[in-house]
Amino acid sequence: MLIRTAQASDSTKIETLHLAAFPEEERELVARLAVRLLAEPASPPTLSLVAETEETLIGHVAYSPMTDPAHPGLSAAILGPLAVVPDRQGQGIGTSLVQTGLAQLNEAATQWVFVYGDPAYYGRFGFAPSDPTIYRPPYPLQHPDGWQKLSLRPYSECSASYDFTCVPALADVSLW
Repeated sequence: MLIRTAQASDSTKIETLHLAAFPEEERELVARLAVRLLAEPASPPTLSLVAETEETLIGHVAYSPMTDPAHPGLSAAILGPLAVVPDRQGQGIGTSLVQTGLAQLNEAATQWVFVYGDPAYYGRFGFAPSDPTIYRPPYPLQHPDGWQKLSLRPYSECSASYDFTCVPALADVSLW
């Protein structure tokens, strides 16, 4: 298996992957998000990785930047979406994608990575529940227990709260 940076030419395969991996009620929304994140300019750029075997795309993850205007020195990202083709789930592909992305973000001096997902799955990577009243996500959460944070490195400027903004592709309240 090869993990590499996703290219614009991967967009159709990424869309197909997410359509296959997610339940019917959310597949269109998540597939559209994955493709938009791949094409959207951001600073720092969204890290989008794919896993492939023999030129077949079998997994994808995106890490897009989050900012807090009150803390311009803070480097944060949000993980999502993450998908693996159904017939390859449970084989460590998602784990490899997450670990590769976290390593690259750590090298890029990212302090925090957030995820809005299943605590049982993401807890094994070190993500822990994050109080949404302190680390405020861009939009109200349907499932506050899914808001989690991983510290990759210390952030010296402590604050009573952080108000995060995200890239425009994530500016859809139905995602939250």
